[in-house]
Amino acid sequence: MRSRSFDDLLDEEEFLRFYDAAYGHLEGRIRDDAVVSVCWLVGDFLNYTTVPVFKPHRIWDEIAKHAGSYCTWMGVNPLNPDTVQKRGTKDDVLLISSLVCEWDTEDGYHKPRKKKGETEPERLITRAEAREHIDTLSQAVEFTMVNNSGGGYHGWVTIDDDLAPNSPLVERWKHHTSTLGVDESVSGDISRIMRPVGVLNHKFRTALQRIGNSWGDGTRPCEGRDEEGEPTWNGARVNSTPMKTTIIDHLSQGV
Repeated sequence: MRSRSFDDLLDEEEFLRFYDAAYGHLEGRIRDDAVVSVCWLVGDFLNYTTVPVFKPHRIWDEIAKHAGSYCTWMGVNPLNPDTVQKRGTKDDVLLISSLVCEWDTEDGYHKPRKKKGETEPERLITRAEAREHIDTLSQAVEFTMVNNSGGGYHGWVTIDDDLAPNSPLVERWKHHTSTLGVDESVSGDISRIMRPVGVLNHKFRTALQRIGNSWGDGTRPCEGRDEEGEPTWNGARVNSTPMKTTIIDHLSQGV
């Protein structure tokens, strides 16, 4: 069964606000033909394309083709069009324009992760705990944006200096944020893809994405069904309408 489209919930104006904060400061600092990756998940298959980073409306058009039905993401940092393949790797990054971090929360339908060498998964933090970590980190860094992704929070820190992809600052950022409940694989990944503002988090819906019991972003099956036959996750019914990623204005600077 094809997933229901939620095109009417997409928000181009909010995306352009996000774009200005995340990528607008790159003008004149990198080559004019630099690109950014746009990705969308159909079932368990990740699709990808690249779009010129200085063409925000073209980026949105590519995102909006898919974001009403599927999870979508875009790259954090600009990529070299001469080398990039698939969605891009750290070797394709032209410079570090932003550092990001992500807080996955237990009330955001995320499954607990096992750390390497551990037999039991670590407990995921709550949204309230994530907000405490955000407050703590914001005393040391100035967030350009803090976004409510629908499944947790994303923090963006834009870099105004020309920071090389091999800068030791990345490891320092990863180490510093690791004590504050973040997903460490995000903080240390300069070719990371993240959910842009104005699109939807499809982990929050009952719409089936392919066939059978696959729902949400297509990577996890239904945990079970409630008495009315609706799918559940972590013991609660999955919301039938996906949540929109938004900027939290009172936590964000420079937006």
